[in-house]
Amino acid sequence: MKRYEQYKEWTTINFKEILEEELRLSDFQKHAGISDFTKYWKNQRLKKKGGANISARLVKLKVNRKKDYVTFIFYSAPTYSLTGKVTSPKNNMELKKESPWYTQEIRILDFFKWAKTTPGYTSAKDLTPENLKEIFKVASIQVFCNDPSYHFQGFNWVTSQFDASIYPTDIEPEYWRKWHNDDGFLCKHLSMLFASINFWLSPMASMLSKYFKDKM
Repeated sequence: MKRYEQYKEWTTINFKEILEEELRLSDFQKHAGISDFTKYWKNQRLKKKGGANISARLVKLKVNRKKDYVTFIFYSAPTYSLTGKVTSPKNNMELKKESPWYTQEIRILDFFKWAKTTPGYTSAKDLTPENLKEIFKVASIQVFCNDPSYHFQGFNWVTSQFDASIYPTDIEPEYWRKWHNDDGFLCKHLSMLFASINFWLSPMASMLSKYFKDKM
């Protein structure tokens, strides 16, 4: 596994403790996961466009029982400019061939394995929202964003070193290393989701709970 030995030469942040385990929601919250360069542009966007609870939307759920994961899919409005009005993801949310949204994904790994550790577990449809949120917090996760910067500026490569990318890559960043050499895990769209993840846990739990009640 690649992980620490390759990544340690690029970053000044000590992720030794994280690397002993796969990444969880709290890891992205605790360590921010963004470089100073990305943080600057994220803060500019926050001032003009608002947080992810305003400029993003939870739109879809994928459940894969065979591979034991659930994936939550979000749409996040592009910034376009810091002066223009943000494109609202609350309007015209149909996914078209040429979608105006960036798509973020958060995948909860080993979901059913964790679910079975819930006291009194008999079926996923009996899990309470609090049970689900607890699983979201303790399970390992993977992420992805189709914003081109997530791949081409090296964030996808870094998360791939931690087995935390849904669509991993072995293409290392070159030019962008000098801009993200402190902490380059997340683009601003993903970082804004994790900054407000406590807001999203309840909608995620409600969506999954409804799925179990409808499908089981």
